[in-house]
Amino acid sequence: MVESHAPIGIFDSGVGGLSVLKEICLQMPNESVLYFADQGHVPYGPRGLDEVRMFFRADYQVFY
Repeated sequence: MVESHAPIGIFDSGVGGLSVLKEICLQMPNESVLYFADQGHVPYGPRGLDEVRMFFRADYQVFY
């Protein structure tokens, strides 16, 4: 098994994300979590991965 030290990422477009965050923290208390709340682009469901990544990078000026 490969061990990873990367945080669990939660992208919340406004529906249920805090409930998911709470449950992850309860069930995996030793994990690091990165929570990204984004109600400006609701909903995420029909959006592609590249588009969601673009939202995060634009808001946090993260460049890879």
